[in-house]
Amino acid sequence: MNQRDFSELNFNRPRRSISGRWVWMAGLLVGFGLAWSLIPSSPLFWLLLALITGLGWAASFGWRRAAQILSTWLNRIQKL
Repeated sequence: MNQRDFSELNFNRPRRSISGRWVWMAGLLVGFGLAWSLIPSSPLFWLLLALITGLGWAASFGWRRAAQILSTWLNRIQKL
């Protein structure tokens, strides 16, 4: 029979860690919960409306193109 040496194989499960995406999502939920309890509902609605509109605008261009446009716009504002 053909004997093989499997002593160098690692069958242990890799250590699980929390991904950065989950940390950000949890932070957003906590931040939103704090904002909901601290800020009155009408200003919070308008702030979130502006945020959602900005995210929709960025998604319509694609994230990289939207970031490039935003960066160019901010540079123009700084030069004023």
